[in-house]
Amino acid sequence: MPFPLARRRVFASLLTSVVVAALAVPAGAGNSAVRASEFIDHYAGTWVLDSEFSDAACTLALDSASVGHGYRIDGLNTCKTTFPVLAAVVAWEPRAEGGLAFLDGSGAIVVDYAISETESLLSVVPQHVFQRLTFLDHDSAPMTVGSITPRKTR
Repeated sequence: MPFPLARRRVFASLLTSVVVAALAVPAGAGNSAVRASEFIDHYAGTWVLDSEFSDAACTLALDSASVGHGYRIDGLNTCKTTFPVLAAVVAWEPRAEGGLAFLDGSGAIVVDYAISETESLLSVVPQHVFQRLTFLDHDSAPMTVGSITPRKTR
């Protein structure tokens, strides 16, 4: 699911801005719940999970409703069939580094997704899993970035 280079850069810039803004909040300022809420609201929505090396893909929705150690994932059963590594996944959580993680029932990370230079989050743990999470509808993303107007070159 390729995207134009300009959109990839905007998405990477957006995610970097979110991380920088979150890290700029002073420790102990009582804003950790607010920061977590911003990440949760940012990532809540419909995503496509696919393999970097095959046509395997599924659609799931990250929800902001709390469940156990994280937040609800709708459509997870279909993804568990497509990607057996997700068999133990019951929830998701935002990561301080700007990515997100899928968790098992005890809150342990099953798959960790990190910010990349594309519009997708890429799996980094476990090492043998090569998955990509891409927000399905970037035009209705919860955060406004602005617009890019191409210029003519001479």
